[in-house]
Amino acid sequence: MIWHIITLTLICFFSLELRAEEIESIKIENLAKKAIENSRLLAAKDLQILAKRNYSEQATAFQNPQLSFSIGKRESQGGSFSIPYSNMVNGEQYQFGISQPFYFPGKRDLQKKIFEKEGELSEIEKSELELEIYYTISFYAYETFVTGLKEKHARERARRFRMLQGFLRSRPFASPMQKAQKTIAENKLKILESQIVDIQYKREILKNQIRLYTEVPEKFSIQSRLFSEVPDLNKEELFAEAKKNSLILKKLNKERESKDLQAKYSAKQMYPDITVSGFFGKQTLDNKETYYGLGLDIPIPILNQNKAKIKGLEQEISSYQIQYEFEEQKLEREIGKLFLRYTAAKEKIKLLSPNLLEAGHRQMNYADSIFRRGLIGFTDYLNAESEDDLLHKAILGSHLEMAGIQLQAWKITGKINPITF
Repeated sequence: MIWHIITLTLICFFSLELRAEEIESIKIENLAKKAIENSRLLAAKDLQILAKRNYSEQATAFQNPQLSFSIGKRESQGGSFSIPYSNMVNGEQYQFGISQPFYFPGKRDLQKKIFEKEGELSEIEKSELELEIYYTISFYAYETFVTGLKEKHARERARRFRMLQGFLRSRPFASPMQKAQKTIAENKLKILESQIVDIQYKREILKNQIRLYTEVPEKFSIQSRLFSEVPDLNKEELFAEAKKNSLILKKLNKERESKDLQAKYSAKQMYPDITVSGFFGKQTLDNKETYYGLGLDIPIPILNQNKAKIKGLEQEISSYQIQYEFEEQKLEREIGKLFLRYTAAKEKIKLLSPNLLEAGHRQMNYADSIFRRGLIGFTDYLNAESEDDLLHKAILGSHLEMAGIQLQAWKITGKINPITF
C-alpha cells in the first residue's frame, strides 16, 4: 500500500514538472499579428496621425480679436494770443478699440489641406511600418523554425558519432588504422558539439529579435512546415499589383500633392491678411466730444512677393515626378530580380523535397547497421554520413530561401497576406 502511495506521488510530481516545462507552440501568422497589435512604434505613429488631425482643425480656426483701451488727461490752451498757462483747459480722455484679423480668402482651406496631406503621409508610413514588422517577424519566426530543424539534425549526427566512438573503443587490440578512425570520430564529435552551440546561439538571437517586437513566453517553439508544394508566383500579376499598391509610389504621390498645396499657399501668402478695426473715444474739455469709427489695415505686398519660395516648391514638385518614375523602374527591376531568384529556388525545391529528409534518416540507420556488421568500411560510412549532411543542409537552406522570397513578394505588393507555411 505504501509503495502504491509513493508511486502515485512520484507520478503526480513528474507530471506537474513536465507541465511546468511545456514549451508553447506558436504559429507564424499569430506571432506576426500579435507583433502588430502590441507594437509601440505603431502606437507612436497613431499619435502622429492624431496630431496632424488636430493641426488640420486648428488651421481653420479664426484668429483672436485684439482689444485696446486708453485713458488719460488732456490739456488745451485757450485763445490765440493768451499768456502761457493763463488760460489752460483741462479734461479727461479715454478711448476703446477692437480689431479682428482675417486670413486672406483661401489661406485657411489650403493650410487645412496641407495638414490633411501630412496626415495621409503619416498613415502611409504607418502602413509601411506594419508591413515591415509583419514580414520581418514572419521571416525571423520561419528561420527560428528551420534553425530548430538544423539543431535536431546536428544532435542526431552527434548521437551517431557517439555511438560510432563507443563501437570503435570496444574493439580489442586496435590496429593503428583503427586508432586513427577513433581519433577521427572523436574530432568529428567535437566539431558537431561546437556546431550545436553555434546553432543554439543563433536561435536565441532570433528569439531575442522576435521579443523586440512582441511579448512571447520564455520558452516557445515555432509551428510551421517545409514546403510540400512550390508557391505560385506570376511576374506580370506581381508587378501590376505592386505598382497599384506600392506604398513607396503612394508616398511619393502624396508628397508631390503636399508640395503642390504648399506652392499654392505660398502664392496666397503674397497677399497679406486684413485687419478690420473699430474704435470709440470721448473727451471732457470745454466742449465734450465723442468720436468713433471703423478702420481697415491692408499691408502692401510690394517688397516681398514670395517668388523664390514658390519657385523652389515648383522645383521640388518636378523632382518628385522624376523620383516617381525612377522608383517605378526600380520596382520593375526588383520584381525581375526576385522572380529570377524564385525560378531558381523553385527548381531546387522540386529537387530537394522534404521527403528526402526521412529517406536520408532511414539510409543512415541502415548504414549504421551494416557498418557495425563490417559490411562497409569506415571511409564509406563517413562518405555516406557527409552526403546525408550536405543533403539535409541543402534542403533546409532552399526552403528558408523560398520562404524569404515568398515574404518579399507579398511585401512588395503592399498588403498583409496570411502566412501559409
